[in-house]
Amino acid sequence: MSRVAPVIDDMRRLASAMAELTRSQRDAAISATPRRGSIDHGICSEGSIEDSGAEGAERMRVALAQNRWLEEILGRFEEIDLPDSWLVAGCIAQTIWNLRCKQPAELGIKDVDLIYFDAQDLSAETETGHERRLRDLFRALPLKLDVKNEARVHLWYKDRFGYPIEPYSSSADAITSFPTTATSVGVRRVFANLNAAPPSDLMICSAWSSGRTSGR
Repeated sequence: MSRVAPVIDDMRRLASAMAELTRSQRDAAISATPRRGSIDHGICSEGSIEDSGAEGAERMRVALAQNRWLEEILGRFEEIDLPDSWLVAGCIAQTIWNLRCKQPAELGIKDVDLIYFDAQDLSAETETGHERRLRDLFRALPLKLDVKNEARVHLWYKDRFGYPIEPYSSSADAITSFPTTATSVGVRRVFANLNAAPPSDLMICSAWSSGRTSGR
């Protein structure tokens, strides 16, 4: 079987899960959660966007709003204070699957991946320092935070996985190459103007419609 078939199946299943959130789930989330900002399905630097347009982006916002832990992180995103930083991968996909299966949004989520892109500092020590700081910042959450500088992944990838990769050009470049399409997704909150209403936008980056096949 080709690699493309399972990738397409992943994409369809996750898109279907997002589309089938019930109206009652959406209404409950909107009523219970203060809306800090609106979603802008913003274009990433690689040109990939959230695949379902504004309606799909709104479904994503509603889904993530039902996960108290992710809402806490996204609500304090400016405190992360790292360049080109994104909340990514399994915690987002798992939240959507949980809701699709009528389970608590947080079920089974043990860790959260935060990535950033800093080509000016490729040291492992700096990366570890950022991870330590952010774990302390969100210490009240029952999660382990994993923090990675995607600008330095190519330095260790061959030793860990047996073959080299080219350096990434941005966090978006990294997100669209994650090993499975269903988890090739990232969100971030952008606080462009704290005096504006709404004060922030939630941006989404994914490989779901970028035309790229997952896999580093």
